[in-house]
Amino acid sequence: MVQRRQKYKVLLALLLVSIAIQAYGLHTGFVGVLSDVFRTVLSATIYRVVVRGTGERVPAALLLLATVFIGWARHFTGGSDGGALALAFNVLSSLFLWAAVTLVLRDLFRTPEAGTGIVLGAICGYLIAADAWTGINSCAFLLAPHSFAFDPGVQEMLGHWHARLTLFCH
Repeated sequence: MVQRRQKYKVLLALLLVSIAIQAYGLHTGFVGVLSDVFRTVLSATIYRVVVRGTGERVPAALLLLATVFIGWARHFTGGSDGGALALAFNVLSSLFLWAAVTLVLRDLFRTPEAGTGIVLGAICGYLIAADAWTGINSCAFLLAPHSFAFDPGVQEMLGHWHARLTLFCH
């Protein structure tokens, strides 16, 4: 139990830093790459902390690898942040994060004793779910952009992946 509590502490710290990074919006150039490095580390940490069973490791790893690959591929394709890669990334990322939430909830309900690990796990699950909703909202925007109403000053930012992440995570 001590090990789980420590893992959830690390995951919670990374999730809180992720929220702080996302709050600053448009990241381009080197800062954008650093933001994506952090997001990759966060995803790998979620995998490491949450995925336990042998039957769930391979599917979760494949989903994580596909998400990371597509997330990084957009740096090298030179294409728009609003195309098929962005949609694929948001779909896969949301699937991975919802799977993580499901696994966190499973662990919480299987643990008979209450304690710090349970509380930290619940908080992590809540923050991961919020990030998953960000991906779902981004998918909805990419598929039907006119279904959202934004201030005209914000509208131009929606073409950039990091800006969409910021807008939909708040």
